[in-house]
Amino acid sequence: WRYENYKDETYLRRVVLPLEVLLLKLPRIVIKDSSINAICYGAKLMIPGILRYDNGINVGTEIVIMSTKGEAVAVAIAQMTTAEIGSCDHGVVAKTKRVIMDRETYPRKWKEGPHAKRKQELIKSGQL
Repeated sequence: WRYENYKDETYLRRVVLPLEVLLLKLPRIVIKDSSINAICYGAKLMIPGILRYDNGINVGTEIVIMSTKGEAVAVAIAQMTTAEIGSCDHGVVAKTKRVIMDRETYPRKWKEGPHAKRKQELIKSGQL
């Protein structure tokens, strides 16, 4: 009633909490905006897509994949420890368990890099 008549959201905000509140206890990995849409389509999280990560990540641990804005993108299972993430320059960090964010919320960025463009040119010219 209060929201409908006065547009006051205070009572609603006490009851309805964002999903990220439930995921606070899990370790987090913050990823680049360019890799968010790939994760939303079910891709595995690779090291080049990581910006920041929490300490205490072990193999098999449930983690939350977050955007730079603090939005939950997916829940995943870690495939590397914190030490391995810091020391490696390639590899699978986590396998996606459950995608939270809708697809196409962030623009699609795969097949736009220099290697992909070169491959597309080779395909068009018939060399590949």
